[in-house]
Amino acid sequence: MSSCGGILWDDASNFICASAAKTLPCSMLEAELWDIFHGLKIAWSRSFRKKIQVYADSSLAIKLLKDSFPTTN
Repeated sequence: MSSCGGILWDDASNFICASAAKTLPCSMLEAELWDIFHGLKIAWSRSFRKKIQVYADSSLAIKLLKDSFPTTN
C-alpha cells in the first residue's frame, strides 16, 4: 500500500489545510505525482487558482511537470 499527503499554505505562509490519502501500490515517483495531483485538486476546490507553487521531495516529479505543462504568468 502506498500513501500520499501534503500541506497547503497561503502566500503569507499561513497554514490552510493538510491532506493524506492511501493509493494503490505504486512507485515512489507515482506516489509523489498523486500527492501533487491531490494537493492541486484541494487548492482549486478552495478557489486558489493563481500562482500556485508546488514543492515536492522528488526533483524528477517536478521536472516531469515542468516539462509537460507550459507555465503562465
